[in-house]
Amino acid sequence: MGQFPRMRQLPRTRRLLAVALLTTLACCASARAAFTPFALVSADPAGGLEADYAYDPAISGGGRYVAFTGSVTSQPGVYRKDLVTGALAPVALGTHAGAPSVSEDGRYVSFTTDENPATGAASGGPGVCSSVYVRDMQQPLGQPGAFTLVSARDGSVEGLAYSPPAGARTCGSAAAARVALSADGSTVAFTVLSPSDLTGACEMQEETLKCPTPEDQVAVRDWKAQRTTLVSATRASLGGTPAPIPRGAALAGPTSSGQISLPNGGSTELAVGASTAAISADGSTVAWMGIDVAEQAPVAQPPTLVLNYPDSYAEPLWRRIADGSGALTRRMLAGDDPSAPQCPPACPGGLDLEWDTQGISGSEYTGTAPQYGSYTSQAGQSNGFGAGAGLGDPLAAVTPQLSADGMTVALLSTQPDYGADPNFGLFNATVPPPANAFVVHMAPGLTRAQAIRRLTDWASLDFGNAELDSPIKNIALSPDGTRVAFTTERIAFPLAPPALITPTVSQAGVTQLYEANLPGGTLAMVSFGYDGQPANDGVIATAFSADGKTLALSSAATNLVYGVVNEGSDVYVTEEIHSPPAPGQQSVGPLPPDPVAEIPWNISATASPSPDGSLDLYVSVPGAGRLSASAVSAISRLAAAGHRPHRTTKRGHARPARAAQRRGSHTPRRSTAPARRGHRPTAPRGTTIARAAANAAGPDVIELHLVPAARYDALLQSSSFGLYTTIAIVFTAPGHPPVRITLRASFPHRPAIYEVPKSGYPLPHYRLPRHAAPKHKPRHGKRRQTRRGGHR
Repeated sequence: MGQFPRMRQLPRTRRLLAVALLTTLACCASARAAFTPFALVSADPAGGLEADYAYDPAISGGGRYVAFTGSVTSQPGVYRKDLVTGALAPVALGTHAGAPSVSEDGRYVSFTTDENPATGAASGGPGVCSSVYVRDMQQPLGQPGAFTLVSARDGSVEGLAYSPPAGARTCGSAAAARVALSADGSTVAFTVLSPSDLTGACEMQEETLKCPTPEDQVAVRDWKAQRTTLVSATRASLGGTPAPIPRGAALAGPTSSGQISLPNGGSTELAVGASTAAISADGSTVAWMGIDVAEQAPVAQPPTLVLNYPDSYAEPLWRRIADGSGALTRRMLAGDDPSAPQCPPACPGGLDLEWDTQGISGSEYTGTAPQYGSYTSQAGQSNGFGAGAGLGDPLAAVTPQLSADGMTVALLSTQPDYGADPNFGLFNATVPPPANAFVVHMAPGLTRAQAIRRLTDWASLDFGNAELDSPIKNIALSPDGTRVAFTTERIAFPLAPPALITPTVSQAGVTQLYEANLPGGTLAMVSFGYDGQPANDGVIATAFSADGKTLALSSAATNLVYGVVNEGSDVYVTEEIHSPPAPGQQSVGPLPPDPVAEIPWNISATASPSPDGSLDLYVSVPGAGRLSASAVSAISRLAAAGHRPHRTTKRGHARPARAAQRRGSHTPRRSTAPARRGHRPTAPRGTTIARAAANAAGPDVIELHLVPAARYDALLQSSSFGLYTTIAIVFTAPGHPPVRITLRASFPHRPAIYEVPKSGYPLPHYRLPRHAAPKHKPRHGKRRQTRRGGHR
């Protein structure tokens, strides 16, 4: 019974309004013209079923393949969709498999799991550590060559050994979603989450395995050459044998602190580990959210730490590994970049990375930690991030996004520019300062003022106003470096460029997707549904193809694609169809015509009973045409009058109905004889008791009001269970075959206080058949009266 599962929970007036807002199939608004209508990716084409849930999309450079984490036909895992053929194939199975990245040709997919990726079965007890794998999609699932272990020792195919301390929240290795795999699929960047043998052999000490490499180290694996390299090396070891950062190098952690609820009422856990390490498509550059920054990069003044926790301060770091073992690890946002002239000690530009701690000591810090970007966490916390709400990795927000050559980085940060009041957050001290979107160019010789480009800024210093300064929650960069996509509830964007060219959303409350065209200097909202309205639920994450023209995204919205009924998250794709080629003289002209959404030529309906004994039908039609509905009794005997009917003979005398049936006569539709006591009125099988019809001018939701004929009023009043009927609905339109559906519903019990609807209700557009009067005069000599009361 259709497309409106929650309809009966609303009052009738609100129900009609909800139908009008959510299911109108009108043409899209002009803002939708920059992108093609969304296509649903997370669905099984063989069974025609949507995924139970789907998130973390990663799209191949060529734009043909999309990998995502989800559950299809109740089987959780990582999947890959071929957008050309529509084929959906499992990459790895298991509730903990997640964080996919895909190569440019779609052949290789990296992911993280602590389960058997071929079967989804648990690999051991609760202490099993997670590992990073690459799947070759040309090898069948379960074959020996299908999976390659990436989190392995240098020069070996054996996995790393781990010695996590007691009470550790994570164990093993993990790779970030979307950005962990090079374009050719041969190189993977990952984070080793717990102490390991990455740089040396582990030893047994007092019956405990002790490993020399500290936790939270960034590494790169060329799995074809079986080479594993430590990337997060100390400054002193650069140019020689790389040494790990003693207290950890990268922000990392569990994807989720527990189970999450699913749309079908169940629950599951997400992938067990999370990384913030990204690699460029050409494999030349790695970036990560660094902790213990002074150990890794040159700094003019060491950052302030809270209670000396190494991860109480973090900022994004960048290293070009293609330049060899001596390549420096560089800060992206700080002004003391040693690659620029006069830095250090004096270098213009950069961000005030410690604005929220100025003038206080670590032991006195009680302020609220920023949500994203470089931040100082509250004392005693291991990091400033809680468990993610809903689906997706909460650390994905602070994972740097690299262009294909690694020289352009998109990231989120909470910092103001130098010179801004460091205490402006005290307008609302209980609300964390929200993140903004930045693009940083890492070409050597640039000062930070030249390198950093701010894409968004706060429209208010009162951080409790979601419309003006809610955080940017997720960011992505196209491999060609020309486009940045981000999600936010914010509706005000004071910077220009990029100038907002799509209509402003009327109010905040739903996370929408925006795309910044860097050469064109424009900002456009992408997440418009087929009805021309903004997405009615949040967009979670997004990813670009190599040319930036195709976007894959995950969202819980139900109005991006017509007919989506899953209330969980789904994965979609859309393509850009118009964008300015380069900045230049601005002019305002008409937008290109709106793309027409492909509306399936079918109808759906739901029936809602009214206390007056009638039924309200709501029918979604795909275009202009004629809609009709008829309710036929599904009970063998219906109330047509007040007694067992008699048959009138040819001469006007009555004879028993039983005799009439033996002679093949038909029971008349009416009788004026009183009903016999103790017997319910009856009527023939298959009686049509109500009809209604209406014309549709176009795609719309039509309301039909089915009112039982007056002759059935006695049964509606006497029955405690109503009148069970089959409702046949037919939609006809020129040039299309008729579309038919059938509903089964009951006309409800109508107490005697209700009368048959008359002028106040739209009556059915038909007239009941009336029996023709006999043409001969009665034999008894009396003149027969006509319907008007006259005499012949």
